[in-house]
Amino acid sequence: MTDPEGASPEDIARLEAEAKEHPEDPDRHIELGDAYLDAGETEKALAAFGTAARLAPDNPEARFHLGYVHECKGEWEPARLHYEAGLRADEDDSWGHCHLGHVLARSDRHEAARASYQRAIELEPEEAEAYHGLGYVHILEERFEEALEPLGRAVQLSPESAAARYDLGYAYSRLGRSADALTQLEQAAGIDPDDPAVHFQIGCVHEAEGRYARAIVAFEKGLALEPQDALARTHIGYCRLALGQPKAAREVLDEAVRLSPQDPEPYRYRGDAFFDLTELDRAAADYRGALELEPGDADTHHCLGVVLRESGATDDAMLHFGAALDLDPTLVRSYYERAGLHLERGDGPAAATDFTSAGRFETEAGFRGVYGAVAAALEDRLEDARESMTRAMAAFLAHGDRSLIREWVAVPEDAIGLASAHAPLQARLRALLVRMRQMLAGQGDARLRELAADLERLWRKLGGS
Repeated sequence: MTDPEGASPEDIARLEAEAKEHPEDPDRHIELGDAYLDAGETEKALAAFGTAARLAPDNPEARFHLGYVHECKGEWEPARLHYEAGLRADEDDSWGHCHLGHVLARSDRHEAARASYQRAIELEPEEAEAYHGLGYVHILEERFEEALEPLGRAVQLSPESAAARYDLGYAYSRLGRSADALTQLEQAAGIDPDDPAVHFQIGCVHEAEGRYARAIVAFEKGLALEPQDALARTHIGYCRLALGQPKAAREVLDEAVRLSPQDPEPYRYRGDAFFDLTELDRAAADYRGALELEPGDADTHHCLGVVLRESGATDDAMLHFGAALDLDPTLVRSYYERAGLHLERGDGPAAATDFTSAGRFETEAGFRGVYGAVAAALEDRLEDARESMTRAMAAFLAHGDRSLIREWVAVPEDAIGLASAHAPLQARLRALLVRMRQMLAGQGDARLRELAADLERLWRKLGGS
């Protein structure tokens, strides 16, 4: 509806003179309004289109122009009213239906927006913008699988639309299809390299896939275009933490906190950075700051509990692990940490209860078996404990990834380390490990032999000979 090259002052002066010479001609006022809109003078455009609408109340073009100016200004309700008035005069205008869909979507009237886009497509089956809008409504409703077809059609009809490729890439990313997401997002970046949102989303895809260095590169490209973007800095901080760079993470998160002091997330991640730097007081301060902004976040309560435990404030740690579990009763690691504190205090029954709860909500079978074994041992159910340990080790081995086997075997070691403060449990676990050692030592499979060696190491740690 506007000319990308804009209207020159001479063009505007000529059109103003013509409108003045023909004050009763609505088309002159529409043409003048278009020129004002091209020049960025939206209030003058509204006045000119309003004059045209008063002169010709049944002229759909005047109404559509008024709707478009209000849409550009983010004024959804007046835009809707003008588009609907225009469509009453010309119900077969596909452009009007499409743009009515835009304002309905942004007014959270998704069903009505879908109907408008579908009507636009019926009238003009090659209308890329309507397919894009329909896909965008599906995204708003988090129906990402359904968004793929209309967004794919929009890209097919308008391959140079960076916005359509961005939304298609976003939908793919939410479905976990990172390769497809990157294909679309990188093409969008090629079409419009100055859009920071595209670079940010590319960074998010890399981050979700654990490619933290590449994510940082993408986030920093976006920051170069939008230096005040606190969210991009927060994500860079997270990636630096994941790369084991807590000092660099803290520096970028300092700036994120400065730019967005009401956002709890940079405080949380900066607390993680301080924890990794063993600056426990500062970590606790940041976690508390995050909780002031978002008191209902279970993860932050858990993290603060860990810091307090490390600082020796075990009573306060207990309170925060409890708060975390009140907010999220499925938070396994809080049960695990609190069980450890119970064991340090010699409270075996309370520890058993928490290990049982950890096992109930743990999704990984190997971990679930370990927690069950510890709980059973604490309750003198040795046969149940042996069975749980057997199931745990079978689950670890069934995964088939050697690196993960090594990682998972550390979990029983951690559990035993906590349990070793409780002498009777230590003896019971030693008996379980003897059983496991006997079961595994004679196996020929290389992974079984490797696991047996790890169990031998644990056995020695517990004083076995």
